[in-house]
Amino acid sequence: MAEVMLSLTGYGYDAAFLSNFSQPTFKDVAGRFSFLKRPRGATISGEIRLINPDPKIYELHSKTHDLASESILLIDDSPAKR
Repeated sequence: MAEVMLSLTGYGYDAAFLSNFSQPTFKDVAGRFSFLKRPRGATISGEIRLINPDPKIYELHSKTHDLASESILLIDDSPAKR
């Protein structure tokens, strides 16, 4: 996922990410991996007390980062559940 995000931001695409990290885990990981500082913002489920796939997390992410829903591309790095 890091390569995908770096590639998109490297080509000039606007990026804001949404993660199911807990708040303490995100702070630790963000300090160790500089690619997490490339997007213009992040929605961290542990901070907002919502988790994927609750539609409210996507609504809040869109509103917080001033994103038009038709312009959002979501890439999920977890295996599909069947």
